[in-house]
Formats: sequence, structure tokens, C-alpha cells
Amino acid sequence: MLVVLFQEIWSLPLEYVKAHAADRDRFMLAPPYLEAFSQAFGKYFMRVALPTGVPPFSVS
Repeated sequence: MLVVLFQEIWSLPLEYVKAHAADRDRFMLAPPYLEAFSQAFGKYFMRVALPTGVPPFSVS
């Protein structure tokens, strides 16, 4: 099982990743799941930047 915590973002130097990517087995998401993950990641950070909550919808 894999767990994703959007609160903890880690970054690594590109050269380190390239050196270790070739000789490791790795998990990769299939296209529909990769798209869903990417959208969830983006939505999480878009909402963090809001200074206040989203106003409630009201019908005029």
C-alpha cells in the first residue's frame, strides 16, 4: 500500500533522482489514476492559498 501526505512535500536534486531511477523497481500510476492524483495535488495547494473560506452559494 502507498500513502500520500500532501502536507509533506519532499524534493530531491535532479542528479540524485536520475542516478537512482535506473537501478530501482518503482511504482507508477496508470494514466487515469495519475490524472486523478495530479488534480488532487493541485486542488490541495489551490485551496491552501485562499485567505478565507469559500463563500456559500446563494440564489439571487
